[in-house]
Amino acid sequence: MIDLQSMGNVNGSDLPGALSWAAASRRSRFRQIVPFGLLGILAIVLAIFPATDVHRPTWLWSAGALFIVASLQIVLMPWHRLPAMWKHLPSATFCAGVILLREIDASGTTGFGVLLLLPIIWQAVYGRRIDLALAFAQMAAALAIPVLVFEGYTVAHEIPRTILLLTVAGTLGVVLRTLIATVRARDRTIGNLVTVSRLLSNTEDPIGVLGAGIRLLTDADLVILASLGDGSEITGDVTVFERADRPGTSRRRVISDDAQTPKAVADLTVPTSSDVTFERRPDEPANPVGWPDDVAARLLVPVGPYGSPVCAAEARWHNRPRRPSTFDMSAMTLLGVDAGRALERVVVMEVLDDQAHRDELTNLANRRAWDELITRELTSARRNRRPLTVAVLDLDHFKRFNDRYGHLAGDDLLRDAATAWSHALRDPDVLARWGGEEFVVLLPDTRAPEAVTVIERLQKVTPGGQSFSAGVASLLDSDTAESLVAAADTAMYQAKAAGRHRVFTSTRA
Repeated sequence: MIDLQSMGNVNGSDLPGALSWAAASRRSRFRQIVPFGLLGILAIVLAIFPATDVHRPTWLWSAGALFIVASLQIVLMPWHRLPAMWKHLPSATFCAGVILLREIDASGTTGFGVLLLLPIIWQAVYGRRIDLALAFAQMAAALAIPVLVFEGYTVAHEIPRTILLLTVAGTLGVVLRTLIATVRARDRTIGNLVTVSRLLSNTEDPIGVLGAGIRLLTDADLVILASLGDGSEITGDVTVFERADRPGTSRRRVISDDAQTPKAVADLTVPTSSDVTFERRPDEPANPVGWPDDVAARLLVPVGPYGSPVCAAEARWHNRPRRPSTFDMSAMTLLGVDAGRALERVVVMEVLDDQAHRDELTNLANRRAWDELITRELTSARRNRRPLTVAVLDLDHFKRFNDRYGHLAGDDLLRDAATAWSHALRDPDVLARWGGEEFVVLLPDTRAPEAVTVIERLQKVTPGGQSFSAGVASLLDSDTAESLVAAADTAMYQAKAAGRHRVFTSTRA
């Protein structure tokens, strides 16, 4: 299972609530409330100074007190421990303050009713759809209650004023919310894209990051990735990423190229251009060609350099999703290019790593690879309490062979010997070139007598009528990787001193 929760979650059609004031810290809530608080202070100040307008001081100070209470509610109350509906208490308190403030001048010349737009703006920026709808209902109630309860309001004047103010509030809330939703969605897309690109820049598994990233960015039910051959045909294994139980995670499975290919994979679309394309399942005919039965829409992301995709990624939905925005499509295009670079980098790194760990002449593991391998195997043998034996082989009279037949023939002998010995070894055994005409053999789960039998078998297949001398040493409790090889090397020199063309076993205690 691949977990990219750190990238965020792109589920649901509503805003994610990442900027929700109720989920923010008290310091953040205070910063959010400052512009609205300043407008409330301005309203109180405007109501104080024109003496002719101030007929009811009680309403004025009561309205100011309610504004302060609404602000303190937002900043101080433990919203994470309260039911969701309690979040509407501050706006209700604020609307009550506006009702009292309007009572200062019932003729409406002060225009304090416009303050009722503030809860609409607040919920459009920081709330959900339901929060905005309830704020609109509170505003309607705040406009209607004074007309129905208090004296001094002219109904004929208030009805058109109320309708106009409600219309402006509804339009402002919808437009502002749509704008905020677009900005947040793009910000979320950019953040996720940056995170996936950063992971792609240093991962050894770009396919895994790409598949899980596309599934998360698109909220698709399924993402299929496949390599493309020279003829833009699908080659090699196909990797499928499916929605997992936990949000932000994907379940990965690989379908090998020799397995029976499911129809869902067989219908994978091969990109015909370098652009990201989205299409919905056509209504007619009932079973369109190239569409699996349970796929309602799909998005194809070419992966690789622009104009030369090396991989196809297809996101699929079982239900009809929203069409991705042009911004999201562009983000997917960039992701495909970044993933292509990551794939190229991994291939290059694999080639370089192979070159760094492989002998150029014999194509065997080299000294560096051997050092890493024997250290790992020695630790494993001790942990699992299993035997381990090492052999050192040295071709006999190799200098004489070079002098007689030339260095090119000597190189051929080394290559041919490496090939013949590799074929004669068992699967777990590892043959490496130690240097010059010396080779080392690692024999896991093998004791010295069994190792001698294996090495003698190599003697029989040595090409060109040549022979070698060999030393064999088994792992002791006190051994390090260096001392184990040194013991085998000492036994090999003993074999040479005894006349060559033979295998000696180390006689260490």
